[in-house]
Amino acid sequence: MAEKARGKDSKQRKRKGNGIGHNSGQVPDEVYERWLPKIETAAKAMDRAKETYDSARGRYQNVIKAMEDDGGHRKGMLAARKLAKRDPADVALEHEATGQILRVMQHQLVVQLDLFPLPKRAPTASAWLAGTQAGKSGAPVDDNPHTPGSEVFEEWLSGHKHGAAAAVKALGGDDARA
Repeated sequence: MAEKARGKDSKQRKRKGNGIGHNSGQVPDEVYERWLPKIETAAKAMDRAKETYDSARGRYQNVIKAMEDDGGHRKGMLAARKLAKRDPADVALEHEATGQILRVMQHQLVVQLDLFPLPKRAPTASAWLAGTQAGKSGAPVDDNPHTPGSEVFEEWLSGHKHGAAAAVKALGGDDARA
């Protein structure tokens, strides 16, 4: 417990720094005079941004409500918009895994409603998804299991490049290959 208290004190000392008035017990008016206009300007900008956001949010909510009044499904629309912003390979693989897990669970969504049928993909689409997974996981490009020069070989390579670029982007880096 004493270590935590000691650690907290040292953090507080670091935050205070060695500025004007340090350890004096009294902060000179000039510090507040210097910072008050900057704080006021920043607060006004924040208030303007909030007004703009609140107005836009109100318009957005009215549009969503109008869609619902016309028979649209709010949660379905919001979920679809979220999915549309994601990497298509991630969405496809997540959907496939969800269906597989529901099949293992013998859940009625699969058993009775068939909402998650087994995927029927062209071999090139499967190769692209497999290459994407390999690229994201950092597997070497030489791991391509397809015959060099074939269409599925090229699709796997394309997927690998896409996956590797996505992995670099997720780490906050720039990918010169993309």
